[in-house]
Amino acid sequence: FANASCRNYPKKRGVEVVEVPNGIKILSTYMATVPIDDAELYMDALEEAETEAKVEISKFMSENVAKACEKDTTKIRNVKVTGEGKSVDYQKIKIDLCSVSTQTQALLKGAQVVGDCYTPGKFVMVTVGIKPRTIANARKLSNNLKGRSGNSYGSSSSGSTGYTNIDGYSNTHRLDNF
Repeated sequence: FANASCRNYPKKRGVEVVEVPNGIKILSTYMATVPIDDAELYMDALEEAETEAKVEISKFMSENVAKACEKDTTKIRNVKVTGEGKSVDYQKIKIDLCSVSTQTQALLKGAQVVGDCYTPGKFVMVTVGIKPRTIANARKLSNNLKGRSGNSYGSSSSGSTGYTNIDGYSNTHRLDNF
């Protein structure tokens, strides 16, 4: 069970810069909490960790990144856990208003998830990376990009159901090949 969690995950939180033959590659790892071992909360945490890892790359790449971001996340969670299952009354409203320069947005289009892990009921870690080849491919697409002015996400669920467990894992094979 040593690989059934993030215990031996080779990356730590933060940004790492590695020299490669044609320039540099940047790896960013972010951790997001999963309060109970449930598929829906796990998926939310994966998305959050990937997004935040990309934001960290964006911050690192240039001190002049035109980024003004206001996040307003409201989470209302009433989780009752019993030996028989869970009862969840969950409402999440997330509003992201971001303005990111077109150049940085294009570069981040080349960002790839290169590793991740999950420790059940605790947290996920996601590592995102860019390198010269992915940056070049992203620049080719930059002419088709338009600025993003805002997104709004909302979800609500309630009910009583059993757990939808996700087994712990450590996915590192992509890290070795990136």
